[in-house]
Amino acid sequence: VKGTEPMLDEFLSKPAPPFELWDTDDLLYLDKVRCHAMLRILSIDPKAGTFDLRLKCHWRFRTLNTGDRTETHLKVPGLRMPGLNVGVEESRIWRDLKRSTDKTLYWRGISHFNIHGFEIFEMSDFPFDRQLINLELMEFVWRDNKDA
Repeated sequence: VKGTEPMLDEFLSKPAPPFELWDTDDLLYLDKVRCHAMLRILSIDPKAGTFDLRLKCHWRFRTLNTGDRTETHLKVPGLRMPGLNVGVEESRIWRDLKRSTDKTLYWRGISHFNIHGFEIFEMSDFPFDRQLINLELMEFVWRDNKDA
């Protein structure tokens, strides 16, 4: 099935990267987040000028290992899109103990977003019309909880 290929969690290059490339206490590297996003169109209504989308994001990032056994102060990933109605069905992160080290903690996460918007669809040669949906600005942000 197309689109179900497993995601690689390694950085592949020639020459090979250093063994502990991302295992650092430098905050410039720890602020980087990897997002594998998949967008699916659920519906388009040309008469009403509306569309519905579903966005699924898989998150990967590292934080500094403070030795704290409970990381309750972490925020969850979110999405901000001005001009569109964005609903969060699920957004959570969890610690991956297999990839965590003494310096850093490796986190994985998943988010499901429902997006509803309005667009003027020009229908002149139905059913051969091609439409472009401009999502404008899409910002990935940190939230206190999934509904914030």
